[in-house]
Amino acid sequence: MTVTSKQRYTFETGVYRPPSEGGSASLLVRFTRNCPWNSCTFCGMYKTEKFQVRSVDEIIRDIDAIAAICSDLARLSMAGGDGATLTRGAAVELIRQNPELDYHQGFAMVYEWLLSGGRTAFLQDANSVIMKTDRLVEVLKYLRRTFPTIERVTSYARSKTLAQKSADELAAIRQAGLDRVHIGLESGDDEVLKKVRKGSTAEGHIKGGQKAKAAGFQVSEYWMPGLGVSNFPTSMPPIQPGS
Repeated sequence: MTVTSKQRYTFETGVYRPPSEGGSASLLVRFTRNCPWNSCTFCGMYKTEKFQVRSVDEIIRDIDAIAAICSDLARLSMAGGDGATLTRGAAVELIRQNPELDYHQGFAMVYEWLLSGGRTAFLQDANSVIMKTDRLVEVLKYLRRTFPTIERVTSYARSKTLAQKSADELAAIRQAGLDRVHIGLESGDDEVLKKVRKGSTAEGHIKGGQKAKAAGFQVSEYWMPGLGVSNFPTSMPPIQPGS
């Protein structure tokens, strides 16, 4: 069967990522869609969307599509006499040959990621660690093999998900190539956590974070000052949640 250029380059890209994975630094690879909890009162990111775990085949196809873009950009850079140096001319020529790339949701992201050195990747969406461990391990290893320049892979994760994984499962995920988990702590106060429907307790946050650290992950916790305040001073706008 003939594969069209549109099929060759098709992959999904979500919207959200942590601040440290923004700009042009990180490759965004969608392992899951949306949020499995989706009940926090302060967050409207996924409220109209249904959570889905993508299949191993889907994720591998996306990784292959990204790799095809990288390969073709490298080929055109070489053909232009620029050696291994990625050039804007190569990107322009690839778009000229494949006009659909001008409207591709992730082409610019891949190009900017390559320009930045191709060193980091972020697994979208809100809690990709919830995937079955063997499947997550498989696609993590595939991602690392496909892009050996990657030095760090990160993901959002819920404390409850981390706490429910066994120590062996977390160790396997870490060894497969996930380096850092970003966790929405929000507050350490049980009353506040209940009020905002976080779905976790202070004890649960501690357990999840400790298990992640014991497995060797870097743990990035996000907390929200003022979350428990019901009436903000008129001179201060309400805090906009960032996680």
